[in-house]
Amino acid sequence: MKTEPSSVLVLGKFAKILDYLTGNNVAMSVSAMSRTLGIPRATLYRLLESLQAQDIIVQRGGRYEIGLRMLTWGARALDASSVRQVVYPYMQALKQETGLTASLYIRSGDSRICIESMPAEGATFAPWRVGEQLALHACASGTALLAWLPDDLRKQLLAASRQRFGTVPFTERTDDWWNEIRKQGWVMLGSQPSSELAGLAAPIFDRAGAPVAAIALCGTARGFANGDFDPPKIAQRLLEVTSQINETTECRQVA
Repeated sequence: MKTEPSSVLVLGKFAKILDYLTGNNVAMSVSAMSRTLGIPRATLYRLLESLQAQDIIVQRGGRYEIGLRMLTWGARALDASSVRQVVYPYMQALKQETGLTASLYIRSGDSRICIESMPAEGATFAPWRVGEQLALHACASGTALLAWLPDDLRKQLLAASRQRFGTVPFTERTDDWWNEIRKQGWVMLGSQPSSELAGLAAPIFDRAGAPVAAIALCGTARGFANGDFDPPKIAQRLLEVTSQINETTECRQVA
C-alpha cells in the first residue's frame, strides 16, 4: 500500500487548521480546535507554532486567528481573479438598480466561497464575509453553482456538503426541479441558516460551458413578501447581466 510522505500529511493538517480558522468568526482555542479537527493537542501546538512563526496566524489571549500574511495572500488572489475583475462593475450596477446586496461566489470542492460582496444601501443584515467557506447545498448561489453540473457530480457534491456542514438545513430536490432551474436560468431560495433572508442567483460559465461562479442578489424575506422587490423583474435583469458577462472574452477564457 502506498503511503503519503510525511510532508504531505503535515501540509494536509496545515490546510485543515487554516480552513477551520477562516470558517470561524472568533479566535479559537487549542482545545476547541483539537476536538473538532481530531489532531492531538501536542501535535496541534507544534503546527500552530510553525504557522505563527511565519505570520500566517496570530495568537491573542491564548486563542488563534488568521494573520496578516494570510490576509495578504487572500487579497492578492482576489485581485488576480479574472472572474471578479470582469463581474465587479456589473455587480455594482445590479446593487444600484435592485436595492439588493450583490455577492459573487465560486465553488471550492464541496463548499462555496464568497469572493466579493456589496451590501445594499441601508441593508439591515450583515452579508457573508469575503473568503468565508459556506455550505454548497444551501442558498440560491449554491444551487446556481450546482444545477449545471453533471448529475452524478452534483449528487456527490451535495452529499459531501451535507456531511461537512451538518448543521445547515437541506431540502431534497427532484430531477424535475433541477431541470426547471436550468430551463429558467436562475433560482430563488431563502438564505440558510437564516430564514429572514431570500435571494436570487444565476451562474457564470467558462468557455466549456461549466459554471465557474454565481452572482447572488439578497434581501430580507419580508421585503420580497411585501412587494418591495419584484423577483421576475430582478431575475430578468440578472439574466441580462450574466448573459453579457458570459459573452466577454475575459470570462470565457477562465480555465
